[in-house]
Amino acid sequence: MARIFRVFSLAGAALGVVELYLEATWTRRLYESGEFELTAPVTPETLELLKPGNIVVRDPDDGDAGIIETLNMEWGDDGQMITAGGRMLAALLGRRVILDDTATEGDAESVMLALIANNCCAAGDRKIPGMSVPASQYRGEKVTVEAYGKNLLDKVQEIAEDNDLGFRVCWPSLAVEIVQGVDRTAGQSTNVRAIFSVSAETLNQMEYEHDDTDAANVCIVRYEPKETSAEVRTVGTQTGIERKEIFTTLKEADATTTVTVGEGGNGIITTTDWDASMDTAGALALAKNAAEDAVTGTAANIENLVYRADYDLGDLITVESEEWGIAQDARITEVSEGFSADGEAIEITFGRQKPLRKILRRE
Repeated sequence: MARIFRVFSLAGAALGVVELYLEATWTRRLYESGEFELTAPVTPETLELLKPGNIVVRDPDDGDAGIIETLNMEWGDDGQMITAGGRMLAALLGRRVILDDTATEGDAESVMLALIANNCCAAGDRKIPGMSVPASQYRGEKVTVEAYGKNLLDKVQEIAEDNDLGFRVCWPSLAVEIVQGVDRTAGQSTNVRAIFSVSAETLNQMEYEHDDTDAANVCIVRYEPKETSAEVRTVGTQTGIERKEIFTTLKEADATTTVTVGEGGNGIITTTDWDASMDTAGALALAKNAAEDAVTGTAANIENLVYRADYDLGDLITVESEEWGIAQDARITEVSEGFSADGEAIEITFGRQKPLRKILRRE
């Protein structure tokens, strides 16, 4: 069996390798921490290596690693077996709660990094030694988080999924990375295209769903300044029976302002473009209430594309079905690798398996 798994202590000391095992799975997820499981014969070596808290590494060059959180030992037809499982290192964020008294506001990536930095990287007992965050690239929509006492991992996952941003904690540096993926769809020509289809026998499951139950095409925006009468603006032009309205408000603090210096340096002039601000607020509200038009599923037997080179977690790909007349782009949200005596297999999951609107509707 070619693949070996290296085991380290939480402090980074190399402890040994697991070469003989029955089977293993290694699952990376875009919006969550991912997980792994490794089943091996019980020996003095595996009992010493596969202990809770130790780190398991599949490939020392890719930065991914898992922390052992569960153990199971069983005596059956295959003899005595030990199964170690756990989550990828992003699960370390779940060991902290958010203790920021004030709201954290900004683009999604900056807020995610600020929450991690404030609760994992500051000095004192709460610091996770070695953990660091990069400079933000300011990706994602504007968010405001007031989550004192909430679990840090839960909140980071929520922001990540709402904004199509992935995240991970790398080994051995414990550096945090925010992942957005590469555009590999059929409609672009910059990167290698990743196209999965029924005719090419790469798809083993596919589901298409259209849902415009809560969709809107016109937004009524009301500006609510502190001391003046409210003003209303309509964003969208649809009329008649096809018009679907929603309502939102624009707070004074969210309006777009321009600061200039008066002629001859005579003071600072602040100008607020209320119309543009209300148009932006309306457009954002409509985007959050767009029709659900999504394709989800899984793909395997990907012989013509190389994993991590031609496609990877977070990448945008194209999914095709000639029978359904569908060609849609979707994001890879999960990659699962399986290792056994039969060899290695890779299965990817694309699209949101639980559409955000359905989650909100259920809750």
